[in-house]
Formats: sequence, C-alpha cells, structure tokens
Amino acid sequence: MATAMTATHLTPPDSISNPERPITPPLSEAGLGPHGELVLVRKTDSGSTDTAQSHIEDDPSPESLRSVLRLPGIPQRYAINTEDELPPARNSRDVALVLAQYAQRIAEAAITHNGRKLKAKATTALYPYHQLCYSSAYTKPAADILREALGPETPAAAWAREMDARISGGRARERSFGTYPKEIRSLVHHYQEEAEARPDPWIRYEYPRLLDESRAAVAKYINAPTSTIVLIPNATTGLNTVLHNLVYQPGDIIIYFATIYGACEKTVDYICETTPASSHKIDFTYPISDSALLSLFETAIHTLKTSGKNPKLAIFDTIVSLPGVRMPFEQLTALCKQHSLLSCIDGAHGVGHIPLDLSSLDPDFFFSNAHKWLYTPRACAVFYVPERNQHLIRSTLPTSHGFIPAPVEGRVVDNPLPPSGKSDFVTNFQFVGTMDNSPYLCVAAALEWRSRVMWKGQRGEEAIEAYLLPLAREAGRVVSSALETEIMENAEGTLGKCNFSNVRLPLSYAEVAGSDRGKAVRIAQWIAKVLVEEYDTFIAIIFYAEAWWVRLSAQVYLTSQDFEWAAGVLKEVCVRVGKGEWER
Repeated sequence: MATAMTATHLTPPDSISNPERPITPPLSEAGLGPHGELVLVRKTDSGSTDTAQSHIEDDPSPESLRSVLRLPGIPQRYAINTEDELPPARNSRDVALVLAQYAQRIAEAAITHNGRKLKAKATTALYPYHQLCYSSAYTKPAADILREALGPETPAAAWAREMDARISGGRARERSFGTYPKEIRSLVHHYQEEAEARPDPWIRYEYPRLLDESRAAVAKYINAPTSTIVLIPNATTGLNTVLHNLVYQPGDIIIYFATIYGACEKTVDYICETTPASSHKIDFTYPISDSALLSLFETAIHTLKTSGKNPKLAIFDTIVSLPGVRMPFEQLTALCKQHSLLSCIDGAHGVGHIPLDLSSLDPDFFFSNAHKWLYTPRACAVFYVPERNQHLIRSTLPTSHGFIPAPVEGRVVDNPLPPSGKSDFVTNFQFVGTMDNSPYLCVAAALEWRSRVMWKGQRGEEAIEAYLLPLAREAGRVVSSALETEIMENAEGTLGKCNFSNVRLPLSYAEVAGSDRGKAVRIAQWIAKVLVEEYDTFIAIIFYAEAWWVRLSAQVYLTSQDFEWAAGVLKEVCVRVGKGEWER
C-alpha cells in the first residue's frame, strides 16, 4: 500500500528565545502565477511583497510544472482541515499543509483530480511570530521547497498521471480488461498510422521485424528461449489453439479444476462434443489448502488410470480469475511431469502480475495476457510452446498461410508472404489473417516503461511488486474491517500471494435470495451494474460458496484510501440489496 512520506518539519527559529535576532515574516500567498510558475509571496516589514518563483524554461504551463514537481492528485473527500496537526506529506493537499509551515496557513491549494483542475486561490494568514519557520525557506526556489516537503513520490501518484485520466482518479477501478500508459497509447497509434500509410511494406517487411523485437523482449522477461514465444490476441485464444490442435483417441481425458475460466470450460465442452475426448472436472471450494488441492489432483489421475482411462492433459491457472487466488501451479506442473500428462497453464493473470521463470517451470503449454498486468494495449498475449511440443501445434486460429498441410502427391503449397527464415512454429503465428496487430509491437516499450518505476529504493519489477502486494493485503484488511466480514484465505496463507484480495459481502444467501442461486447471480449482476452506473467504478463481484465476494485488485494508480472509499460504497450497496432494490 502507499505509505506516508516524510515531510520537512521545521522548528521555530531561535529568535523566539533570542529576541535580538530579526525575524523574517511568513509567506502570505502560494499558488500558480499567470504563466504557470509556482509563486510564493511574503510580506515584508514595510508592507511590500517579494516573490520567489520557480519557472519551467521550455514549457511554463501548470501541467508542465506539476509534471516536474510530480505532484499527486487527491479527491476532495480526503481533504484535511488546514487547522489540523500537520501530517507527513502524501499528496497535494498534504503538500499544501507542509507549505503552511512556511506560510503558516494555506487555505486551499490548486489540485488535480481525475484530470480536472480544481482551481482555488491559495492565500495565507499571518500567525504569531513564535510559529514562524526558518527564513532560509524563503530564499530557496519554490520547486526545491516542494521537493523537500514531498520526499519520494508514491508510484500511485506518478502512474496515475500517466494512465488515462478516466481511470487515474482511483475509485478502486480494477480494469478487468487492463490499461496502459499514455506513452504506450501514443506508440500504438504511431504503429497504426504507419500501417495505414504503407500497408503492404508494413505488413510484409516492417511488422515482422518489430514483432521479433517484442518476442525477444518478453522471452527475456519470463526467461524463455525466443524460439518458444509467439504473440496471440488473448489467453482464451491460447487454450483454444492448444485444444484444437491436439489429436484425441477414445479414452483420452482432459482434466480441469472447478475454478476454470468460463470461456475455457466451454472450450473443453466443445472439444468433448466434437472429438473422442472426455473431460474430468475436479470439484472443490476455496479456501482449500494447496496440499489438499494437490491431493485431489493426484487422486483424480490415479482414479482415471485405474478405470482404464488416459489422462492426456491438465488445465490449471497461475492465478484464478474469480475468486482471485493463486493456485499452486508450480507443483501441479511437476505432478503432470511425474504422471506423464501434458500441462496446460492458463496464465491470463500471470505475466506482469507475478514473477515467472518458464525455463525452470517448463510447462508443456503456457499462455498469458500481456494487456492485463504488463500494460500493453489490448489485445496482446504471450503463447509459450517448448520446442519439444511445437510439432503438436500445426495450425493457428484461424488457419492461415503458415499452415503446412500433409503432403499430397503432385500438390505444391506456397506461402505468399516473404520468407522469414524462422521456424515453422514462429512463421505460422507471424501472420494470422489481416488484423490490427499493433498492440503486439508495444511489448518492449511496456517493459521499458516498467523498468523506470522506483519505489522505496527499488526499481522496475521489484518496485512494482513491493508496491502492489502490500496494497492488495491492505485493501482486503480495509474492506473486510469496514464490512465486518472476512478475507478469503487458506491455512497456509498461499491464496493471497498475488495482487488480489477477496472479501465476503455482509449479505445472507437465505435472507436476500431465499437460497435461490438464480436470484443470487442476479444480485451479483445488479451490484456490478450499480457500481458502474451510480458510483463510476468497477469491482468484480462473484457469488461463490453460497456467499457474495468482491475481488479487490491492487493497481499501480490506487492507494489504500481508494479502498476505504470502496468499502463505504460496498456497504451502501449491500444495504440497498437488503431493502430489495435489486428486484425493482
């Protein structure tokens, strides 16, 4: 979670105890000047004023100044009374309070929230001399004063500024479909413009080169050979590609878990309807321990083999979508190897969310969205197939020019695209029909952007992890405390080793839904819609294990204060559910 920053606390000048020393009067105003400069004004003994200004040489706009000073925004609901005791600086309102140590009192400061500038005259009143600050404060550039007052900036402030203004204001928006920085948005637009300007040269020659750069960048990030990595639209496409390519015999079984993503389960259903394969679903309910889950998996394998079936492939998640919990995917992969099953990992919430080392993990198939946590544009996902299994993946979805059909005497098959000199697997996925693949080309830029993040002396991935994991835990604590319920966690404490927390809502299944599952699902849908339409936020709601749960997602543009707000909103909405508003 975002922690408070150290403010520059000044003690009264020693002239309080030494009346002979002259006292410099306090600042009387602080604000933005007509050209966007920060202006600190103080009155002299003669009644005149002098000014300290911080100018931005190339761009004097207020937005430029805020960018240089790295001032975070803050919703008005968190405003602190200027007469309160000065807290450590955490945000722009706190900065105003820290400046009050120099100016003695700043009534209001100009702040930015949700991309909207809230302008207010920043005036101060003179306090008694014994409350004055060091006169040296008046001789420093205003920017230096603010930087000293602020200390290091939280990622939430900097990252929110760089995200879309519609989501950067917080409000616990979790963005199920991902978001990305403005500079990445500019890049994807650039690639789209390049493609439109010269479609044929772009698609045939420029795009493949840039695609290889993205493949190499993400391969290094997840420690996999570049030859094993291709890019696809999304994780669901990844599972479909695997299941549609495998050849099934009678008795072949696809094993999956009860928490499988809905679209993936329907893919399994389709395969079982159209091929000799059958499926085996492992039923369980969270919060189950990892050891118990692994035991269920091994039991299922032994039971199927004993009955003469052939467990062919197992599908499992890195992090389950709903509820948002971490699975013991490392141990499940090892068990697949031990029992000669193909391991198929749905890492939709994997890349950019948790550390991954695919060379060490060594699954048979792995796919993960990059647009959810890695901050690439939609749609973009990573598809990993080790070289030992690439012969199994003969076709893309849809089948395109890279497919190599079985030899037919007298038939010559050509690929109309320029020769790539790459493996059949990589060539196959390089062109999959005409579509906008610009998001694929932003992977390297997204990784570079992440590498610049700093937090508590850490940089890049370590900084992001150090910020998000504690924030997710704090989010669960804040919301569960406000709702007087509990966080979903097992005895081993492994479910929450990710950037999600799941909190039960204070609603009785029997009382509000009459123990009717259909009604319970409609209530969850009503809550989700109300949150969007009336509170301008989105929080994933699930009816699970005869209770309603919210999935809280720690995001780089959020702080614990956003989850405090979310707790209040959820409490209000639950009261409305209890009154039967969902039925109206």
